[in-house]
Amino acid sequence: MNQLFDLDDDYFSGYFSKNPITDINEKYIGTTIDYDSLSKVSRQLNVSMGGMAYLLYGMAVIMFIVLIYLLTKTIIEKNAQSISMTKILGYTNHEVSSIYIVSTSIIVSLFILLTVPLDYVILKPIFEAMMKEEMAGWMPLTVSNLTFLKTIVIGFISYFIVMLIEYKKIKKIPMQDALKNVE
Repeated sequence: MNQLFDLDDDYFSGYFSKNPITDINEKYIGTTIDYDSLSKVSRQLNVSMGGMAYLLYGMAVIMFIVLIYLLTKTIIEKNAQSISMTKILGYTNHEVSSIYIVSTSIIVSLFILLTVPLDYVILKPIFEAMMKEEMAGWMPLTVSNLTFLKTIVIGFISYFIVMLIEYKKIKKIPMQDALKNVE
């Protein structure tokens, strides 16, 4: 145990054993953590917090959509006169949209692909510290590759929805906006 946790050779605070310890008096055993106790904790967390997880997922997706919508809306509104000018020059709505949406798509795609694993790297030590502080046991944080994949796919689908909304907004920008004086 001392080698595993990088402790001094003379440090002592407990035993790891695959079998029940019978040669120590019960009063000297503070906590026994076995598979059943960890399973009980995970079941309790699932029962008490499982329904809330879907609420958190939904709120996270809504926040992501709102944030990306506000970002793309600001870009399009600030460039409305330029968009109108490109329409006057003969560009189609699809070509104009690709100019403004593709650049945003590249940035959003990069950030989705970079921040999902980065979130795991940042949150794992926080979770482990919380588990050490709050629980008399150890539950490792494991996130499956499928969860990472689902998160990335949901991010791209959410962005695609925002992209469609912004494409419609670009189509509605009239050509006469290019003639307006912007102060």
